[in-house]
Amino acid sequence: MHNANNKASHEVKAVMAQGSEDDYPENYSWKLLFHKLCFEQMLDYFGKTLDFKLFYDYINWLGDYVPVLRVNMVKKTHLKSNNYWIMALIGKMPALQVIKFHNRQQIAFAQDGWKYLSKGLNFSQ
Repeated sequence: MHNANNKASHEVKAVMAQGSEDDYPENYSWKLLFHKLCFEQMLDYFGKTLDFKLFYDYINWLGDYVPVLRVNMVKKTHLKSNNYWIMALIGKMPALQVIKFHNRQQIAFAQDGWKYLSKGLNFSQ
């Protein structure tokens, strides 16, 4: 039991030690940083706006430049394609190395979420 608590404590410390530089590399221009932040904000409201044209515009423009992306989970019942957007997001962003999913609304990722995440990873290789 002590090892589990110690491991959990270590993981919490590692998460708390992360800074903004982990998400925004030093070599980012102000313009690229601005567009990355706009894209992340658009993804926060993606379940409400469902603006797939804007989604793909951002992916096509930023895909070669964004190594770290923060994404809020979207309730799949709001989308006709369920969690397909995850596969498109990961598969079309070749520079992406880290994706950080946030689940503020406690939305279940479910089996199809993992399926599309796996497919996206396969397409990105």
